[in-house]
Amino acid sequence: MPPVIVNPDSLSRVSVGNLELPDLSDQNFNSDYKSLYPEGLDLKPLSDTHERLLTEVLFRAQESERIMTPRFDLWDEIDDMLRVYIPLSETERVVSDNDPRKPVSIVVPELYAILETILTYNISVFGSGELFRYSGVGPEDVIGTLLMEKSVDIQTKKGKALLELYSQWRDGYAYGIGIVGLKWDVKVAKRTVLDDEGVIDPLTGQFIQTGTVKVDIDDIIFEGTRLFSIDPRKYLPDPMVPIYKVQDGEYVGWKETTNFIRARSDELSPGSSMFNVKYLRGRIRRSGIYIDNVSAANRGFEPQLTSESTQPIDIIWMYIDLIPKEWELGGSDEPEKWLFAVANDEVIVSAHPMGLNHNMFPVGVTAPDFGGHEIMPVSRLELGKGLQTATNFWYNSRMANVRKSLNNMFVVNPKLVQMKTVYNPGPGKVILMRQSAWGKSAKDAVHQLQVTDVTANHMTDLATTRGLMRDLLSAADSVQGVQRISGERVTASEFGSTKGSALSRLQKGALITSLQSMDDLALMFAYHTQQFMSEPTYAKVVGRTQVDLEREYAQGIERGRVLIRPTDLNIMFDVETHDGSTTGEEDTDGWIQLWNMGASHPEVLQAIDFSRVFLHIARILGADNVQDFLRVPEVNGQVTNQGDIQQQLQAGNIIPLDQAGV
Repeated sequence: MPPVIVNPDSLSRVSVGNLELPDLSDQNFNSDYKSLYPEGLDLKPLSDTHERLLTEVLFRAQESERIMTPRFDLWDEIDDMLRVYIPLSETERVVSDNDPRKPVSIVVPELYAILETILTYNISVFGSGELFRYSGVGPEDVIGTLLMEKSVDIQTKKGKALLELYSQWRDGYAYGIGIVGLKWDVKVAKRTVLDDEGVIDPLTGQFIQTGTVKVDIDDIIFEGTRLFSIDPRKYLPDPMVPIYKVQDGEYVGWKETTNFIRARSDELSPGSSMFNVKYLRGRIRRSGIYIDNVSAANRGFEPQLTSESTQPIDIIWMYIDLIPKEWELGGSDEPEKWLFAVANDEVIVSAHPMGLNHNMFPVGVTAPDFGGHEIMPVSRLELGKGLQTATNFWYNSRMANVRKSLNNMFVVNPKLVQMKTVYNPGPGKVILMRQSAWGKSAKDAVHQLQVTDVTANHMTDLATTRGLMRDLLSAADSVQGVQRISGERVTASEFGSTKGSALSRLQKGALITSLQSMDDLALMFAYHTQQFMSEPTYAKVVGRTQVDLEREYAQGIERGRVLIRPTDLNIMFDVETHDGSTTGEEDTDGWIQLWNMGASHPEVLQAIDFSRVFLHIARILGADNVQDFLRVPEVNGQVTNQGDIQQQLQAGNIIPLDQAGV
């Protein structure tokens, strides 16, 4: 695509008053960064190449912002409901100030409970066992795939990937989209080791050890892919493709808020691709992209434009699929993915080809309630917003009426009673008559108005509305652990059928999430491991995996640990899609009956491996470590000569080890 040139001055930028900003044309830093610029480009601020690329990135960011911002007001309303927040009226504020014990308007936390139910299901689906599963393409890839699965499992656990995925799933059901990014991370720490201490023999020149000494060395404590969640309010998608088809777009990006010290540290870290950060020192300016966007959850805690303790910086990170020749970034005329980073809408701090073997944008997007064609799908909680408003009304109007009924209303003739005694709100009220009214009937002085309770059925209406919400949003009572109230006993088959139907709807959402996002993430995790892993690592293996690996690596497993080398992972693999099911969904009683029936028939015993059936039943009953109990087969060896071996082999008395299943 040819470059689209717009006037940089027309882009929204935010500065502070009339403060004098440092001059970006300062040449003092040019020599520091010239060697860091990729492909021999001149990316010094204000240079022609710098300004042209800057315009390209900001133009795309503005296009994404235009598509995303119309949804923010609705997202804020959903946030308020999830925070159980509702602004008090002036009347209710007076009531609360006078007596904090009296109830005022609240948000009935039904949407929150439904969201927790859905997220709990997703955690149970993806959080048990390995997060990502693989299978080998050919028979020679089977062992390497097992090692790849273990290596990726170590990365997901040490990198706490499940926490970032939890944020993605929550955003997906609350706002309609959830986003995570990926990065290869290497953590280095000091490790104390014992080193030899001694002297050099002057005659022989040999080292003579006299003892040991403790020394600190740099050691890689973690290398692997890390996930990081991206706020949907700062996401910059390509508006020309459906939101979940991120890999089909021309670009994708997001806005990050950081500070100068952190950006400078990232620039100086080993292997960093950042530059030009020094130009930002003292330039108190923020990005105009999403400048006024603050979520309801963070209202009141938004970062200020200026700070006495830090210098905030907004960085727009953007992956762009481009043709280097058309962008004047090289001579290639084939599409190539580049990463750009623009700080405060004015300085490019990173620009380089990505060079990833998988040739994908390292971003995963889920839209569990998508329709297939829309740019911005409607979220699950958005569907229940109207019913949540009705639920709040039923409850709050009931509380207001109760509060009104508790405060008796009187019609008082001030000529007949002393008004100070009428205003006394305490129990045991005594109203004094004026002296001129002595001997007259009190009914003519004070009359209590009758209060009609028009909200008597509101709690019933509330329960009905809550039931509609749960049915609509796939969080029926049986899934939440709430037993149906009925005059009759609920049979086991009725409960199982109802729960199974509800779980199947949750399973659909988990399956869509797996297809849209988890499969792509699994693929990129494996490719990153193949491309960037530099150090061998140990992984724990048990059960059948241990048996399979011991066939290939008889000397490679020690105390249940196998050594994984980078060269072991050069294999072809496929990603196994999770079906969205979880433990406990299958008919356990049916499986047990089937196992008992089959175990008593010799023909069935010969046709089916009932030990594997037993393991399956144990898994659906919740035993996630059933492989720990498998018996590891032992081979009793006997030394004999080659002639006898061939003779016994021809007679069929012995078979090769690879045919024996050990």
